[in-house]
Amino acid sequence: MNQRKVIQLPSVKELTSLSRTTILRLAKKGDFPKPFKIAGRTNVWLESDVINYISECMNEKGDEL
Repeated sequence: MNQRKVIQLPSVKELTSLSRTTILRLAKKGDFPKPFKIAGRTNVWLESDVINYISECMNEKGDEL
């Protein structure tokens, strides 16, 4: 079975070192994975989406060097 781990905002902030405001602003612009709701009002992200975002940023930075 393919397991997908969901993470909440504090974990996203820890993984990315971005602030809450920056994460939500980038998601709204489509430049960061969008959260989805579970259990009513709880926003979560797929951990794999956040890790892929970080990898893409690292690859782009590598291209600039």
